[in-house]
Amino acid sequence: MEYKTNHAFHIGAQHLSLGKPCQDYVLSGTLNGTAAYAIVSDGCSSGGETDIGARIVALATKRALEENVHRSNLTAERINLVRDAYMETYRRTLGLEHRDMLATCLWALVTQEQVLTHITGDGVLSMQYELDTLVYEFTWADNKPYYPAYRLGNIDSGFIAAHQENPLPLTTTTTYVKSTGMSGLKDGAFHEHGVEIGMTGVSFKKPLPEKNYEFGKLVGISLFSDGLTQVDAYDTLTAAHELTSFKSTQGDFLVRRMNKFLQESRKVGRGPIDDIACATILFAEGETTEGG
Repeated sequence: MEYKTNHAFHIGAQHLSLGKPCQDYVLSGTLNGTAAYAIVSDGCSSGGETDIGARIVALATKRALEENVHRSNLTAERINLVRDAYMETYRRTLGLEHRDMLATCLWALVTQEQVLTHITGDGVLSMQYELDTLVYEFTWADNKPYYPAYRLGNIDSGFIAAHQENPLPLTTTTTYVKSTGMSGLKDGAFHEHGVEIGMTGVSFKKPLPEKNYEFGKLVGISLFSDGLTQVDAYDTLTAAHELTSFKSTQGDFLVRRMNKFLQESRKVGRGPIDDIACATILFAEGETTEGG
């Protein structure tokens, strides 16, 4: 299996104008040449030093994936438990508060046998097939996503109380975009989740090779922060399509694509209003390489 990975992130117009740091952070790469990973973390604007927290969440997730990639019957729950332990260790070592750790966590792991993806919080997952791309958007009521740090700080009860008026606060919207540019809703497009399921996170697990009767073979996977949904004059599908329409997959292919996307989006609007981040894994049979 050949893996090509890359990631990119950029500060949004709001944080730029306020003189605040980018609160998104991403990682991608390969693990011993036998697996590949992608990680996206988005810090909460109303939290503490969450630009640092987002980096810690991403680094803790990478450590958890490294330690467990070869475990048989690997589950997202196992990865998240190990991640949380490292998050707390890093937090204590740096003397940070739990409010500094308020950041989402989206990760994907591709091995020779499967694709395992987990989303805690909000953001976007795109699964790139030969013919079309499936796009899953995760949104929380009142823009109040769940962060893994809530569990570490033992404040889950407060989060549940904040959503007591809405028993199904997490919505997964499934859409598709074809290579021709045509797009639309997928069957059963809106799936609402209860607060406890949302707190646990949403997982996708697919065997490899994976082939959809409608879209063809799965060839890649991308994760985005929710900044993808806040690009001026672009809807989520258009933004996802533009950021995964790679002219070349050599070297820093996603960095180049992000730079081009920023240029084009600013011709029709202000570009990303919020910070935006993306991490991509492309895979096919062949030699394993890493692009960034």
